[in-house]
Amino acid sequence: GNLKSYVVSEKQFGAINLVQFIESFLLQMNTLTVEKNIKIKLLKEIQSPDIYVMANEENLQLIFSNLLTNAINYSYEKGTVNVILNEVNYNENKGLCVSIEDHGIGIDKENIEKIFEEHYRTNQAAEFYEGGTGLGLSIVKVCCQILNVKLEIDSAPEQGTTVKLFFNISGKV
Repeated sequence: GNLKSYVVSEKQFGAINLVQFIESFLLQMNTLTVEKNIKIKLLKEIQSPDIYVMANEENLQLIFSNLLTNAINYSYEKGTVNVILNEVNYNENKGLCVSIEDHGIGIDKENIEKIFEEHYRTNQAAEFYEGGTGLGLSIVKVCCQILNVKLEIDSAPEQGTTVKLFFNISGKV
């Protein structure tokens, strides 16, 4: 199937309170974290409890479910996944950076670019967790393009992975 068919086009955008969205989304991840004995910590380094972005819930769901599922599945048991919210300057406007940080198996430098390709999985990923399709990050990449979210990834083998998402903050609606 075409990746674009998984992803909702931009016509249903509205102002979404991203802080609330993430808080409630993390509660939904509880069953997966309990299974693997992983804690998710939300660290809010922001001034305002309400930060709105122009987006649609479907694409946000796809982004966060894929990134958090990866962070959990590729973490060692009893690990912690940090979700960190920071206000930043982005595109000369106020932005929100959401970092998803795990301390799992990590990715070596030569594979970092490839992990966004459809069906690509590193050998380490396949050995550590058999259940992946290799589609998650390519879906995340397309959703980020649609939402105009900048995606950065930093990783080191055996140390873990940090994915950063940069959102433009919209004025309150």
